Amino acid sequence: MNDWADEKTYAEAKGLSHSTLKIMRENGELKEGEDWKRDGRKTVYKLTPPDEIKPVTKLGEAVVVRRSANPMILVCEVGGAINQNVRVKNNSKFIPGMTMRVRKMQDSNLWHYEGQCPRFMGRW
Repeated sequence: MNDWADEKTYAEAKGLSHSTLKIMRENGELKEGEDWKRDGRKTVYKLTPPDEIKPVTKLGEAVVVRRSANPMILVCEVGGAINQNVRVKNNSKFIPGMTMRVRKMQDSNLWHYEGQCPRFMGRW
C-alpha cells in the first residue's frame, strides 16, 4: 500500500488549496520527512487514516471592513472580532461588506484568505 499521495489528491482529501499547502510547509505546520517530501520534481504528502486526521487549522468567515495601505492586507471582522488582518494576494478588488473564507495562520495574528481574488471590483 502506498502511504504517499500527490499534492492534488491530498489537497482534495483535506479540502485545502495548493497555496495553503505551500504556506503550511513554509510555516512548519507540515514537517518535511514526516508529512511531506520531494519525489523528484513533485511534492508528495503522507496519507493518514481518517481516524488519525488532526484538525489542520482554525477556519472562519470574514467580512471586509476596509482595505489597508499595504496592498496584501485587508482589515476584516472575523467571528465577531474586529480589526483582524487578513493576508490576500492583492486587495484592490475587495470592497467593504464582502464575505470570504479565511484560515488562521499558526504562530501569527494573521489570517490567510482561502480562494482566488475577485476578478472585478466587489464581485466574485
